Amino acid sequence: MSYEHLVQLLDGAESEADESGQTARYYEQKAAKKEAAEAIREAWKESRLKQRHLGSPDWAFWSWMAAPTVNLETLPDYALFIQFRFRLAGAYLSKDERAFYLMDNPLRRDRLSQLPYVAPTGWKGSLRAALHQLQYNAAHPAVQRLLGNAKGEAEDFAAGRLQFYPSFFTEQGVEIINPHDRKRKVGKNPILMECVPTGAESVFSLLYFPLVQWQHQDDEELLAGVAEDWEVLAAGLPALFCTYGFGAKTGSGHGIAQEKFAIDKHKKRDRQPGGSMVAKFVPEGEPLVVRQFEESFGAMDEWSATEWQEVLKPTELEQYQIALAARERQAQIKAAGKMESELETFADLQQTLNAWAAEIRGLAAAKGDRHD
Repeated sequence: MSYEHLVQLLDGAESEADESGQTARYYEQKAAKKEAAEAIREAWKESRLKQRHLGSPDWAFWSWMAAPTVNLETLPDYALFIQFRFRLAGAYLSKDERAFYLMDNPLRRDRLSQLPYVAPTGWKGSLRAALHQLQYNAAHPAVQRLLGNAKGEAEDFAAGRLQFYPSFFTEQGVEIINPHDRKRKVGKNPILMECVPTGAESVFSLLYFPLVQWQHQDDEELLAGVAEDWEVLAAGLPALFCTYGFGAKTGSGHGIAQEKFAIDKHKKRDRQPGGSMVAKFVPEGEPLVVRQFEESFGAMDEWSATEWQEVLKPTELEQYQIALAARERQAQIKAAGKMESELETFADLQQTLNAWAAEIRGLAAAKGDRHD
């Protein structure tokens, strides 16, 4: 924002409630060293505290912006889409790019909706930082596949396989940070900061698009890479949200999410989970529980369900029923051509994604055996 634009805002301000006009008047009074400048900022702070909840835009496409959807049928095999609704356990802080504002630390806002948000680049940087904390540095093959080469790479430059989406918040607040003098242990210059308050919710969406970086790879190598990518994601996402955080001042507990996913208040009656995950692949062979049952009791198809009920003990019969359900579930997966899972916590996400990665490793091993 230029100085000339600031003057235009000052001249064209229609009311005291107009934010741009307030900003212009604040800087005008501040330049004149008038106490009215602090009065303007105090009034603005009070209005922010009163207006915690922001309305969502009434655009026809807003629902897709807030919670994107993808059609896996149009994507390559092993594409993965993760989406969950998270609730903040610590206030979210960020830094906007506006040059003139009523405070030095405004929230980053979407230019179209003016809602606080986490940009896709912010998610990418936060995930990279979380993976670094987990000892997955920038040179790690999985990190390079997921997030692309390090900035400034001169050769073999490639984009990452992860496509991030923005996450919007419909709540805002104000925090005051008061740095203390090291000798006197007294704060004297309180800093006003915009924030998204604790308890606010948003939707995180992530697409894994494995078509990138497929050059010069056979099927076995490709599948092994996909499996490793998913294992790294299974470790990185919970660490990002529940341990290391996102945004500014994460070391002070800001930008941390609750372990359990939030449920959209408009969908509570439908009892829909707070998260979901879908991947375009079909496991080969029998499910693990079927293989375990057959190792102990023989092939399931040798006898009918009635015959199994007559020879198995109650606990063994329970194993049979679990194996039978798993086989039916796998038949449905093969018909649909994709794996799906509902998630309630980050632990669910980690466990499910690791299980799917194990299935992919099984596919890679099977292809390796065929080559041998």
